[in-house]
Amino acid sequence: MKHKNVTNEMIRDYVVEALLILMHTKDYNSITIGQITEKAGVNRSTYYRNFDSKEDIIRRFYARLLEKSLDSMDEDVKASMRSYLRVHFNTFYEKKDELLLIHKAGLSYLLLDVLNMIFIDKQHMEHDFIKEISVYYHTGGIFNSFLLWFEKGMSISPDDFASICAEIYPSEKKPMLL
Repeated sequence: MKHKNVTNEMIRDYVVEALLILMHTKDYNSITIGQITEKAGVNRSTYYRNFDSKEDIIRRFYARLLEKSLDSMDEDVKASMRSYLRVHFNTFYEKKDELLLIHKAGLSYLLLDVLNMIFIDKQHMEHDFIKEISVYYHTGGIFNSFLLWFEKGMSISPDDFASICAEIYPSEKKPMLL
């Protein structure tokens, strides 16, 4: 299916969707770029203008989930670690099947790349090494929480998992990503 009058954002989303659909029936390592582009309805050249690898497609998927959860947060949510984590975990839970496919394929590590990129971008750090250490420490904890949740098949409800994770942080501490 060819697409007309679409933006680059839409094309990237079609490619993400195509890869995830293919992962339901094929092993990730056996999926080719040709199969992805055919399923997405885009040319190979369009694919290569937007992605360098299949891993970039997975990074895009994670980034879109994080963007969606961040966009849905108001100041009240951002003021509480429990509320902040609840929004993230609920947003990710909406894509449980896809996340577990990605995890089964051994690609969950790509979430850490995205977390680091987004948190560092949101912090607007200008060569502040101490703040950078803090961000990496924070994202490592969030990443490992997600990893454990994926390992458990996301069987713990997002709200319960957020409550458990929030207990680790001091109650007066606000989330880093504001």
